[in-house]
Amino acid sequence: MPLQLHLALLVLLAAVVHASWNAVVKSSGDRFLTFTMIAFTGTVVGALAAFFVPLPAPQVWPYLILSAAVHNVYYVTLLLGYRYGDLSEVYPLARGSSPLIVLVLAAIFAAEVPQPMGLAGVALVSAGIISLAFAGGRLTRARMRPIGLALTTGLC
Repeated sequence: MPLQLHLALLVLLAAVVHASWNAVVKSSGDRFLTFTMIAFTGTVVGALAAFFVPLPAPQVWPYLILSAAVHNVYYVTLLLGYRYGDLSEVYPLARGSSPLIVLVLAAIFAAEVPQPMGLAGVALVSAGIISLAFAGGRLTRARMRPIGLALTTGLC
C-alpha cells in the first residue's frame, strides 16, 4: 500500500497537537486546571461528533468503560510525572516506552512477534526517543519518581 500524503500529514498533525498540549500542561501554573480545560474541549468536540454516528453495540460498552479508566490513570500519572520531572524527561520516556511495552505484551499474550525488520524498527525508534529522557546525565534517586511515573504512563 503506497503512502498516502494526506494520511501522513494527519499523523504528523496529531503528533504536533499531542506534543503541544503536553508542553502547555507542563508549562502551566495550574497543570490540573489547564489539563481539565484541554480534556473538556476534547469532550465537547467528541460529544458533538457523537450525534453523527450510531451508538456502539452493547457488548462494546465494557471495553469503552475500561478504556476510560485506563486513560484516567494515564492522565494522572502523566500530570504527576510533570509535577516531579521535566517535560524533556517525562514526555519522551512515556512516548518512547509505549511501543516497546506493546511489543512485549503482544508477544506474551497474543503470541504476536513482528518480523526482524519490524522489531529493529520499533527498537531503534523507541531507543532514540527514550534516549532523549537521559540526555540530562546519569540516573539519580531524585529522577526515579518521574521516570517511574513516565513508564507507568507509557504502560497505560
